[in-house]
Amino acid sequence: MFCEKCGAARTGSELFCSKCGNQLPAQAPPPVTSIYGKPKKPKTAVFLAAGLGVAVSAVVFFVLFHFGVIGGGGNSSGGRVEGPGYSSPEEAAKAYLDALSNADVNAMISTFAIETFSKNVDFAASLEETPFYNYFIIPSVPSSNHFTTDLSTQQRLADVANSIRSQYLSFFAPHILNEARPVVLESEDPEREAQVIVDDLGNAEYLQSLRSLKVIEFVPPESLYEYYSEEVVQQRIDRQRDIIGADRLENIVARVEIDGEIYLFCFDVAHYGGRWYLHTLGGHIALALGFSYFNAGVIPEDELSDLN
Repeated sequence: MFCEKCGAARTGSELFCSKCGNQLPAQAPPPVTSIYGKPKKPKTAVFLAAGLGVAVSAVVFFVLFHFGVIGGGGNSSGGRVEGPGYSSPEEAAKAYLDALSNADVNAMISTFAIETFSKNVDFAASLEETPFYNYFIIPSVPSSNHFTTDLSTQQRLADVANSIRSQYLSFFAPHILNEARPVVLESEDPEREAQVIVDDLGNAEYLQSLRSLKVIEFVPPESLYEYYSEEVVQQRIDRQRDIIGADRLENIVARVEIDGEIYLFCFDVAHYGGRWYLHTLGGHIALALGFSYFNAGVIPEDELSDLN
């Protein structure tokens, strides 16, 4: 479903559009799903806590795709979380993919603007764009002093961590991610089913699969989306650039091979003070192509035609 006012995608039962703030009509709750992927009618049940955690985090990710996995640090009195930045958008994206191949979460996070984002984002402009205040917006406080700056930085860090987690689950456990719908344990043998989820999420073969990752090439966004160069699209990108306080904002698409299958990875990459940092996984081009928010910017290339 889409917002009738601005056309932004709607993924769940949110009451207001995350793009323009337009009130959305009520929507029936989605069906819950068992760990075996079979849709079930909603019923009174004890939901898997991990499933609910994914649901809440994914809603936060959806609500503020506009501004955007676990970390400490990242405050004005401690060490920096973000790295030194990169000389080009492609170099930033390549650094993330190399870190993903090595299953190095800290290195993945360091490719993002974390502290730089918190210090440069225009909090007032973000409110004007929405236009409403919500506890889950990122940032939810202005960087007016060291305390609120640290809060904003930690919130940004958690948002980046959640997007990486969402990408990991969409890759290897989409039946558990389930587009943020709760996954229910069957009452007959919940212990066995809980173990299935534990085994799925911690499967060491996933990491081995990532080691085969190879970047083939970077693809111009306009070759994938015919309206990419249209003024209205570029205006939206420029508006977000201004909100996050960047000098430039570029959409990057990488063709990547993993275990013999080709994937498209999409990124928004921001330029601050002469260096490039990742801003979001997915971003404008992923939305334009119809990627699910919960895929966090990655899709098998052969599924692209199904979205158009």
